[in-house]
Amino acid sequence: MVPGFLFLAILIAILLGAINYNNNAGFILVFLLGSMALISIFHSFKNLVGIEIRYQPGHSINRISWKALSRGRGLFIKDFTAEDSPCVMLDFDVIPGKDMEFKLSRLCDMILTAEGRQMEYGLRLPGFVKNPARGKSHQHHCLKALALFNLQDKLKGDAP
Repeated sequence: MVPGFLFLAILIAILLGAINYNNNAGFILVFLLGSMALISIFHSFKNLVGIEIRYQPGHSINRISWKALSRGRGLFIKDFTAEDSPCVMLDFDVIPGKDMEFKLSRLCDMILTAEGRQMEYGLRLPGFVKNPARGKSHQHHCLKALALFNLQDKLKGDAP
């Protein structure tokens, strides 16, 4: 049920109780709460009239400059494309430890994090190098390289 209708139903129930028991405090409560609700609706409408939010699909809602919008400056989209954007090279041999699965899962996490932050990243595995770039296609190629890493050696080891 919508909260506004629930509030109205409660007010009507209190009003009926006040009428039935001839209770002046009930009347005061109903009319006080009802008038406060109407005044709140009026002031909310007055504050919100004329506000237009132009949102274009494709922009992340997290990138809207809410401070500028609240100050009445209009809708601005934060753009974080800087010339000196960080570029990282994710290297299999640099990750500490001897467990290959741990290293691969750590690289997978690094790739997903870098892509989420829209950083340029490259991948270096033994026998495979992917130059730094970004985007879903680049992410797909890097994750595919991780998934297929050392697969030929495993298949040869299983053969009789």
